[in-house]
Amino acid sequence: MVIGSVLQKQATRPPCASPETPVAEAARVMAGTGIGTLPVIDRDGRLVGLVAERDILSLAAERRSGIRGLAVEEVMQRDVVTMPAEAPVETALTVMERARFRHMPVCDGQGRLLGLVGLADLLHLVLRGGAPAASAA
Repeated sequence: MVIGSVLQKQATRPPCASPETPVAEAARVMAGTGIGTLPVIDRDGRLVGLVAERDILSLAAERRSGIRGLAVEEVMQRDVVTMPAEAPVETALTVMERARFRHMPVCDGQGRLLGLVGLADLLHLVLRGGAPAASAA
């Protein structure tokens, strides 16, 4: 099974932020939706970064002045690993395990965000038999 088929099962696209979105607003969106990571996209829909709860918490703990007045672009992770929709689920799981992250942005050939898949969703799919397990060599 490929990641694109996982995206098709999702009801909606994940909420996103722009680089100019205030960090406090991004935190409100994450808290309100229960999502721990927000993709950051430019005006053309291209993925330019990710902002995670952990990023915001670390920033708030380090800054005495808090997060007020900061934009997402000041805290987002810019070096983001993505997968194409055609990538096998097993490939995404392997990359996510090695890099130790829980969310994988899926982008088209021009870098436009198609969706976000979570580790739990992919594991659930594999454990339920929706995708063949990787063979041991």
